[in-house]
Parts: sequence; structure tokens; C-alpha cells
Amino acid sequence: MTKYIARRLVLLVPTVILVTVIVFTLMRAMPGDAASLQIGDSASRDQIETLRAQLGLDRPLYAQYFVWAAGVLTGDFGKSHRTQQPVIDELKNAIPVSAELALAGVLTAVAVALPLGTLAATNRARHIDYAARLVALAGLSIPSFVLGTLVVLFLALWFGWLPPTGYVPLYVDPLTNLQQFVFPALVVGYRSSALMTRMVRSSLLDVLQQDYIRTAMSKGLSWPTVVRRHALRNALIPVMTLIGTQVGALLSGAVVSETIFSLPGVGRLFIQAVTQRDYAMVQVVILFIALVVSLSNLIVDVLYAVVDPRVGYE
Repeated sequence: MTKYIARRLVLLVPTVILVTVIVFTLMRAMPGDAASLQIGDSASRDQIETLRAQLGLDRPLYAQYFVWAAGVLTGDFGKSHRTQQPVIDELKNAIPVSAELALAGVLTAVAVALPLGTLAATNRARHIDYAARLVALAGLSIPSFVLGTLVVLFLALWFGWLPPTGYVPLYVDPLTNLQQFVFPALVVGYRSSALMTRMVRSSLLDVLQQDYIRTAMSKGLSWPTVVRRHALRNALIPVMTLIGTQVGALLSGAVVSETIFSLPGVGRLFIQAVTQRDYAMVQVVILFIALVVSLSNLIVDVLYAVVDPRVGYE
């Protein structure tokens, strides 16, 4: 197991480098740059070129990347072109928001998907199965921005209430924090729960057809015990894979929910950086997301051996 983890951590380095190179190149291939956006349309060509030189944008692309990479290795991630503040400080302020939203979204998805998927699999071709599949299909079909907008309109029009804006940490004011995150977590978690419900159902249906399930039933074990102690645990491995990918996706991709509910998280920070061509901010956000996704997948792979002792790594 230790050797396997070490190999995965070594492979993490070229993965992150490749991701940053791709994003670095694509950002600079987009029309316009940070200098043009900062100085405005009324500036002369000489003024724009002077600002480009100050920002280091007049250098060759590979030189810009190596300068940025050298700074990262020394702990200098650069300053935001938009705010002139260290990008790492802004990222540190945004991470707790997105982390709390992602965690709440995953917990919501798991709390919905496990019982719903189990009920659908154990009541195949019955009304509850059809209802669960309908709920899952709706979650996959409704875009997040539509669902989030409908929730905000429903709260405003029917109750005359909107969630508090900004971010209040849980340890400062638990009630306000709950008001801020309960509806974004439901919106984010609903779509993930739809994916997980379908995965739980299909995986559990496959496990319930195995010989050892019939053996357990023949020994006189009750049906709920067989499902809970024998079938569900073995059906969780593909579900864990999906949960691992959803953690990274929720942490990096909850842009719509963070924007609709005015949460200053990583996703919202990333969108602002892209629209303003804030290269330093985009790069540090992408670096963070790549690390989170890679490490979450590694953790899921390690947990396989915990859930199923038959799984081993050399």
C-alpha cells in the first residue's frame, strides 16, 4: 500500500504540470489580455505596451511559464492583476467557502442517494423504483443554474426571504452560516444525488444476483440484514469512485451556486479571474483544483481496500 501511494504521489507531479501548461497556454490564446482590460479602451498603444512590459506579458510564452513556475517552487504565486493583492491570500479566503459547500453538497447527496438507491434496487419494477428513477432523471435533466434560480425566486416571492449574502464562518455564527449554505447545498447536492442514486441502484442490483447473497438467505438471515451487511457494502465500491470525482467537481465547479447565492468561493473567484484575464489568479486556482481532484481520487482508491478486503495494492 505504501509503495502504491508513493507511486501515485510521484505521478501527481507531471499531471499537475501538464494541467497548468494547458491552462497557461489557453488563457494567453484568448483575445485580449490583462493589460488591455486594466488600462481601458482610451489608452494609447504605447501605454498598453508599457503596462504589458510591467506585467511581464511581452516575454515569450515559455519564459512567462518558467517565471511563474519558479515563483511557485519558492512559494511566490504572484499578485492579482485585478486587486494587486497576493493571489494566495485571496485563494485562502475562498477555500473555506467552497470546501464547506462541497462537503455539505456531498453529505446531502449521500444522505439522499443511499436510501433512495437502495429502496429502488430492493423494490425493482415497483412504484417506489419508478419514483426514485424519476427523481434521479429530473436531477440529471435540470441545469444547476435553473434550479438555483428557481429556489431563489421561490424563497423571495413566496416567503419574502433571501439567504444572507457574503460568508459567515460556522464557528462565528452557526445560524447565519446554516442560512447561507442550506439551499446552495441542496441545489448542488441534488444533481450529485441523482448520479449516485442511479449508481447505487445499478450496483446493488448486480450484487443482489450473486451466489453469496442466495447463500446468506438460505442460512435464514432476514432480507434487511442481507442487504445491509452483505450486499450494500460490496455495492459501495463504484459509488465511492463517483463520490471521489464529485468532491473535486463540487469544490471546483459550484460556480453557478456560488454566484446565485453570493458565496465568495473558489468557483466565483475563478470566473472573475477569467473574465478579467487575471492570469496569476487563474493559474493558482487551476493548480489548487488539480491537486484536490488528484488527491481525492487517491484517497478513494485507498478506501477501496478498507471497504473490500479483497482489494489490494502492491
